[in-house]
Amino acid sequence: MAETTLRVERHVKVLVGPGSLERLPSIVEEMQPPRILVVSDRALRETWLPKVEGLLEDSGFKPGVIEVLGGEDAKSLDTLVMLWRRMAAERLTRDSLVIGLGGGSVLDVAGFAASTYMRGCRLVNIPTTLLAQADAAIGGKTGINLDGKNMVGTFYHPDAVIVDPSMLLTLPDHAYRQGFSEIVKHAVIRGEDALSLVEGSTDALRARDPDALGAVIGMSVATKLEIVEADPQERGIRVLLNYGHTVAHALERALSYSISHGEAVAIGINVENQLATRLLGFSPSDAERIGNLLEELDLPTRPPLPPAQLLPHMGLDKKFLRGKPRLPLPARLGVFKVVSMEWGELKKWLESLKT
Repeated sequence: MAETTLRVERHVKVLVGPGSLERLPSIVEEMQPPRILVVSDRALRETWLPKVEGLLEDSGFKPGVIEVLGGEDAKSLDTLVMLWRRMAAERLTRDSLVIGLGGGSVLDVAGFAASTYMRGCRLVNIPTTLLAQADAAIGGKTGINLDGKNMVGTFYHPDAVIVDPSMLLTLPDHAYRQGFSEIVKHAVIRGEDALSLVEGSTDALRARDPDALGAVIGMSVATKLEIVEADPQERGIRVLLNYGHTVAHALERALSYSISHGEAVAIGINVENQLATRLLGFSPSDAERIGNLLEELDLPTRPPLPPAQLLPHMGLDKKFLRGKPRLPLPARLGVFKVVSMEWGELKKWLESLKT
């Protein structure tokens, strides 16, 4: 088990490794919250929610529990208001603790509620999906969807993040494999050694081998921690973490969120790599290599609709500056540039894209 600290406006304890969930009581004991509310994906009712409740109760804590829908349905204003009302009913105070238990969407809305209730209370994230363990649980982004993806939210770092790969053994196959897109994203950002690590682990990862999972999740977490620590509120280098996401978020909106986030990111990476080869001279062989890796990990790489149909859905992208699209693209493995384009240029490229 590895433990590290993300040094931002509040220091975040990050635990990564099989069995790290067992550290939850000691983390909570250090905080001594007067009240605890667990915000859980209701799909975990028979698996990890009883485990978390048991760990806390055995240590003398009596947590309240509220269950929410998982997936993008969690990230609604109705869910947020429900959480606020429950927090008030439970008489939570600023030194009380919210524990988010679930995938990225549940952690997003739980974190948003924690960041805004009484202007901020304590927060611990326990991600239970591969996508959340490798990416969404770390970095302090919270939010809900409003017309566009994550249009309303805050930067609010938790006190601790517990990343236990053994929790992935109960995931359905579809939910499990979509997390690989963020791992591949981090590997391309980090460079050749990281990409080779993932490439050499595909069989073991598909089999959910704990050692292989620990290695690639550790690489992802390390990559994100380094970037977030350098740029906590996405004013500079953190924009690199949006690689693949400009196309992905537009695709999610175009398909009314009927496609999973991980699948959309995999398609977004492959599509944006084609733009990188055209604008930045990114190696076509590396672009093909990344596409092949995504496919080996059972992820889609081709958009299910003509790419030009994505254009109307790109206008709500938060990364746009002065009305222009801004895309972080690889010039080569481990080296990125942020490309700003005119709308007409983006439209022309999307219309010419081969899928």
